[in-house]
Amino acid sequence: MSRIKSWLGAAAIVLMFSLMLAGPALAQYQPWPSPLPPEPAWGDYDNGHVFHDAAWWWDNQPDWVRAHHPEWWGDFDVEHSWHPAWWLWQNEPVWARAHHPEWWGDYYENVWYPAPWWYHYQPAWARAHHPEWWGDFDNNVWYPAGWWYWHDQAGFAARYPDWWGAPYQGMWYPASWWWLFQPNWVWDNYPEWWGDYYQGAWYPAPWWYQFHPDWARQYHPNWWGDFDDRHVWHTDSWWHEHDPGWASQHHPEWVGDYDSKHMWHDVHWWAQKDPTWAQQHHPEWRDVMRQSIESAHGEQESALQHQHSAKLLDLEHNRMGQQQVAERKHTEQLQALQQKHDQESADLERKHFQDVSQAREKASKGAESEQGANWTRVQEENHKSHEQQAAELERRHQQETQALERAHVEQQRGAQQQHFAQQQELQRQHAEQMKASEQRHTQQVRTFERGGGSGGHAEAPHGGGGAPHGGGGGGRPAHR
Repeated sequence: MSRIKSWLGAAAIVLMFSLMLAGPALAQYQPWPSPLPPEPAWGDYDNGHVFHDAAWWWDNQPDWVRAHHPEWWGDFDVEHSWHPAWWLWQNEPVWARAHHPEWWGDYYENVWYPAPWWYHYQPAWARAHHPEWWGDFDNNVWYPAGWWYWHDQAGFAARYPDWWGAPYQGMWYPASWWWLFQPNWVWDNYPEWWGDYYQGAWYPAPWWYQFHPDWARQYHPNWWGDFDDRHVWHTDSWWHEHDPGWASQHHPEWVGDYDSKHMWHDVHWWAQKDPTWAQQHHPEWRDVMRQSIESAHGEQESALQHQHSAKLLDLEHNRMGQQQVAERKHTEQLQALQQKHDQESADLERKHFQDVSQAREKASKGAESEQGANWTRVQEENHKSHEQQAAELERRHQQETQALERAHVEQQRGAQQQHFAQQQELQRQHAEQMKASEQRHTQQVRTFERGGGSGGHAEAPHGGGGAPHGGGGGGRPAHR
C-alpha cells in the first residue's frame, strides 16, 4: 500500500501558548499562505487503488494504520464513529486534553491544527513554542516520534534519546501519556522521565526550562540539565553520554555513575533503582539520596491523583455520551411510535369512510320505504363501531407509550446505578493505589536506612522493562 507523504497530523497539548492569545507573536515568523490551508485530509489507497479516508482505515484496518500511519490520530465515540484529533479538540477539548496528550498541536484563529501542519507552515514557531513536540523530518515532511519509532525501531533509542516514550498495544506513546495512565510503571522503569503538570497537561523538563526555568529550579531541583548551542535543553545523562568532559567541567554538581551497560545515571536515578549499590559504592551520596526518595514519593502521589482525576473525567464523559445516545434513541422511538399511531388512525378513518360508502350504496338498493330506516341504522352501527375501534387504538397507543417511558426510566435508573458503582470502584482502586504507594515508600525507606545488601550493579531498563500488560489507555470519548 502506498504511503502518502503530506503533513499528516499528530497530536495535541494546547496550553499557555495557544495562538488564539498569541497571534501577534507570529509576526516574527514566516508569512502565512493565503488562503489558509485546511486541516490535513488523512487517507490512503488500498490494494485496489481505491482511496479511503482515515476513518475507514481505522474502522476496517486498524492494525495497518498503527503500522503505517500512527500519525493519523483520532478516536472512536460511543457509537464507534471515528473522528480526527482536531474534530475532538473542537468538540471535546477537555476530554482530548485529559486523555490524548500524545496528540500534539495548537490553535490558530480558533481552529486546532496538528503538529505536522505547524511544522509545514510555521516550523520556527513550532520549534520555539513547543519543544515537547518530538519529531523529525523525512523527505521534507515532519513526522512525530510515534511514526519514527515504527519506521526506525533499531536505531530509535540511540538517535533520539530525548524522546521519552514506549510502545503499548501497537502504538508508541510519549512520556506524558505514560505518566497519566501508568505512573507506577514509569517510576519502576523510567524515573528519569522528568516532568510535571500545568493546567491539566503533563510537560517534560525541557519544556519547563524553556518557559518556566525559575519554577523548575525551585520546585524540581533534581532536574539536572543544560542547554546546548541550539538552545535545546538536555538532561545530565544526555550530556554525560554526548560530552562527558563538558558536563564534568561545567556541572561538577551532577554526581552519578555508570551502570552495567555503561550508561551514566545521576544520584536521583540510583536512589530509585538501586540505592543499596549506590550506598555501598558512594556513601557520600546518602543524604542526597534520602532527600531524593522523599521528593520522589510526593511526585508519585501527585501522579496517582492526576491518574484518578482522569479516570473520573473519563467516566463522567462516558456517562454523558451514553445518556445523549439513550435520549436520542428514546426520542426516535417516541417519534416512530407516534408515526405508527398516526398511520393506524389514518387507516381507520379511511376504512370507516369506505364502510360508510359501501353501506350507503347497499341501502340505496333496497325498497324506497326501507331506504331511510336502513341508512339510519347502518350509520349508527358504523359510527358506534368506529368509535370503539378509535378508542381501542388510542388505548393501545397510550399503553405502548407508557411502556416505552417505563423502559426508558428503568434504563436511566440502571445507568445511574452502574455509574455510581463505577465511581465507587474507582475510589476503591485509588485508595488502594495510594495505600500501596505509602507502603512501598515505607519499605523503600527501610531498605535505604538498612543499606548493605548484595551490592549487585543495577541493570539499565533501556528499551523497556517491558510495557505493562492490560489497563493502559484512557477509555473512549463520550461524545456524538
